[in-house]
Amino acid sequence: VHGGEEVLKLCWSTRFKIFVFQDLGVGTMIHEDIPEFLSASTIKGDKVVNSAGEHLGKIEELMIDLADGRVAYAVVSHSGFLDIGNKLFSIPWKAFTLRAHEHAFLLDIPKEILKKAEGFEEDH
Repeated sequence: VHGGEEVLKLCWSTRFKIFVFQDLGVGTMIHEDIPEFLSASTIKGDKVVNSAGEHLGKIEELMIDLADGRVAYAVVSHSGFLDIGNKLFSIPWKAFTLRAHEHAFLLDIPKEILKKAEGFEEDH
């Protein structure tokens, strides 16, 4: 396909295992280290860390706002010593920053806040 026609190219990102269509006609590209899109199954299970490098938990689920079709919040599990006392937290999606090289998300809060917070149990 040449000239003024729109050219689509299917790209495979092995790092994140997603398919992405790129519009090469206007030069949009995905930086190879930071994807523009991730599948929910890729994110589920990713670790959550804070800026001090402490492990806060992992992403258990993504909750979609059906009205606007976007991720509203992530359900994050935080477990106590030896995985006893597992608590879940609803964290607004905008609070996370992707750390692609670590296959993790940054949540900039102290670990002590999660330890002291009530959270909720999985069956609620």
